[in-house]
Amino acid sequence: GTIQRGSLEDYDRVMDINVRAVALGIRAALPALEAADGGAIVVTGSVSGLFGDSGLWAYNASKAAVVNLVRSVALDIGHLKLPASCNFLRQPTMGDQTEQSLLCNAERAIAAGRTRVQRRKAGAGHRG
Repeated sequence: GTIQRGSLEDYDRVMDINVRAVALGIRAALPALEAADGGAIVVTGSVSGLFGDSGLWAYNASKAAVVNLVRSVALDIGHLKLPASCNFLRQPTMGDQTEQSLLCNAERAIAAGRTRVQRRKAGAGHRG
């Protein structure tokens, strides 16, 4: 629902599942990765963390938080030489768009001050 109608309890639940759980998982894995002197932190993200969707304010906020959580973790653990990345899965509904073309479209839409819905209506589709 919209931010006016959505419950804060639902928001807290989404944030706990989508953000807190990722943070706890990374935190739990780091000692073993450090002891093994190798490995990687790979988190599955969502392009919903890059765009706003009507009615999905809590989900979009949580996915944006995950993207930046992983960015921050990568900076914090750089001295361990462990890569940390947040990958985006390509959905069948995306056609032949690659992750790179999605990010390219996102950067253009943000720079132009347009939302994802407006970009689609405008038909500005970069094929990567």
